Amino acid sequence: MRCLTEYKGGLCARSPCSTHAECPEPGLCVVLEDSTVCLRLCVEKAECNASRSAEDEANCSSNLELVEPSESKVCVPPNSG
Repeated sequence: MRCLTEYKGGLCARSPCSTHAECPEPGLCVVLEDSTVCLRLCVEKAECNASRSAEDEANCSSNLELVEPSESKVCVPPNSG
């Protein structure tokens, strides 16, 4: 696990990863900027924000590049910058 401080509200996640199987449940391995990281699976935005403040809300998105094909959505934290 690594704490990635470049995201508002922080993000502690397994990184790097190369397959979805390497991610804790429920998670998928995605390409995020110049590395890979396990992000939480989601269906709705509310699932991503149980422990985040309103100003640091994450989104539930299917617009990221996954390391393996999937139709699922993942929680995407906001960038700090």
